[in-house]
Amino acid sequence: MRRKLALMITTVVVALCLGIGAPAWAEEAAPYPVWWSPELGLESLDKIDERLERNLWPGDDGFRLFVGIGKNRTTVIAHSCADIRRYEKEGSGAIDSPDIYLWMTLYRQCSPIELFPDAKPSNESYVANFVLNADALDYLPAMLQGSPSCDGMCRLYDANHYRIPLGQKLRRPNDVAVASPYEMTVETEINRIHIEILGRADFNDDGVEDIFLRSIVKAKEGRWGAHKLFTLIRDEPDGVLWVLDAEDYVCSPESYHLCSTQ
Repeated sequence: MRRKLALMITTVVVALCLGIGAPAWAEEAAPYPVWWSPELGLESLDKIDERLERNLWPGDDGFRLFVGIGKNRTTVIAHSCADIRRYEKEGSGAIDSPDIYLWMTLYRQCSPIELFPDAKPSNESYVANFVLNADALDYLPAMLQGSPSCDGMCRLYDANHYRIPLGQKLRRPNDVAVASPYEMTVETEINRIHIEILGRADFNDDGVEDIFLRSIVKAKEGRWGAHKLFTLIRDEPDGVLWVLDAEDYVCSPESYHLCSTQ
């Protein structure tokens, strides 16, 4: 069943990229409709709230979170993406929970959906034919590889500013494994970078289609890793993609002014 679904997804994404037609999980409107990955489990843009409130577990099982610290700490059970977000605003955490890795997985599943309320169809696109493959390294932004340090993120921010692509910043890419036109993994001598396209739409209300994707970076040695969601845009066909609101990824929004491009 999983193989059959993967084949169906690949076929539809290829059709979308070739302009053959919009898949069933796209919002029909304008030449370039809003598209999202079936992995998000979203039926339509009208059902985003319903999706966020959907129980992530069968029955009454849920995910344990801690709210507060010290003697004031209490245990709560989250059942949905909306629960996780509500408790997060109350100061919840899972750092000392045995369920920390489950929490990270769920966060990756829930957080992309929250971008789609602002998604709109596009009348113009410079990314309609863009797919993930080895050639994509010449167009993807360098910021996708992440960095464990503020200084490292500043260098990647500079590369994004000057439209230096990912391929020029990678240290000896050893292998590019393409799972489909919307998913691939890049291995270097030190990191493994998994990239997935999660959506296509006008996310910044400029009338031009953008790409929304997820980058998961893991060091081959040690425990460092990063998970980030990026909105990518470009100004012309075959141009280098760049990260929208890139300063938000440089340690903190308050520190990006330390980077040299500012």
